[in-house]
Amino acid sequence: MGVITLKYNLDRLIVPIGTLMNEIEYGTTFALYRDREDTIPLQGSGLRWTSWKTEGKSLIIEVNDDFLENDYIFEKLLVVFLYNLLDFGELRLISIDLSKSCYLQRANAHQQKVPKCFRLLRKDSMLGTILKPYYHLSLAQKIEMAKKFTSMGINLLKEDETFFASEARLLEEARAIQATIEGNGNYIPNVTHYVHNYQVIEKLLDSGIEIVMIDFLVTGFRPILGLKQKFPEICIWGHRVGYWSLEKFISMKALGTLAVLAGVDFLHIGTPTNRKDSKDRLQLVSCLRTIKPQFVPVFTKTTPEILAEIVSLFDGTTVSMACGYFRDDRGTINWEKVQGWVAAAQGVWVE
Repeated sequence: MGVITLKYNLDRLIVPIGTLMNEIEYGTTFALYRDREDTIPLQGSGLRWTSWKTEGKSLIIEVNDDFLENDYIFEKLLVVFLYNLLDFGELRLISIDLSKSCYLQRANAHQQKVPKCFRLLRKDSMLGTILKPYYHLSLAQKIEMAKKFTSMGINLLKEDETFFASEARLLEEARAIQATIEGNGNYIPNVTHYVHNYQVIEKLLDSGIEIVMIDFLVTGFRPILGLKQKFPEICIWGHRVGYWSLEKFISMKALGTLAVLAGVDFLHIGTPTNRKDSKDRLQLVSCLRTIKPQFVPVFTKTTPEILAEIVSLFDGTTVSMACGYFRDDRGTINWEKVQGWVAAAQGVWVE
């Protein structure tokens, strides 16, 4: 029998830990008065699937695999072991350790096929930007930008997480832009709103699209897992838009574990700006690659001085993205700065 280990930071609890743990398996009842709320725990004969211990201000919970059925592991983890517990105090989910769980083997089994994009892209070619201004660019303008960017060595052209296109526009632009840069790069459309529409996804694949972006805090993890199981050849770019509203309650390590377990290949993890940030991100990448060895961290908003740190410290495949650095004060693209940024990403930039 496998177990998943969850680690929390405890800032303040309004009930004893025993009551908190009983809530997971037995539940708690409540009575609301004009001046207070009473908590009345249900008495049980002991915990069957969970156990716990404390280490300083940390709470460590072990959960038997058979308590987390495969059909709803993501929903149960988030509801039972995060959101619901917040009613009982202030805590933060720090990590989800799968090393002793059968779910790690299951994840590896359904993610064994290496998507085509991983076989084609080299470390030094994982350079990207975002097509902006997103709602005011014509297809002709996007194609022209795509040609220019790829000619300078940038080969990941992504739509913004806030850009949602109709099915007709999505398919037309994907087909045209990918055809323009075929062999030199990948166009990455936002399919958050079509994650359940397999016909649209299949048409995108037929158009040469290999990577699609999903706002996973909007869709949830279940649809991503379903998409990956249906189309194992597709790469999923996970955008964490909305994470700042949850950061107080769940770490990027814990959230990233769920995302990668669901099938996310590329993941925004936050761009390091100093040595401490870099150390934290290195540990995070190492952790996520124990679940998926080909996992790719995405670093956004980069400048040449930030790239120097990333290039020197991070082994394996990474994605570096830039957008604002390419623009002058009026928002116009400065192509000389693009050229300099690409040189920095390749380790040859001189300040």
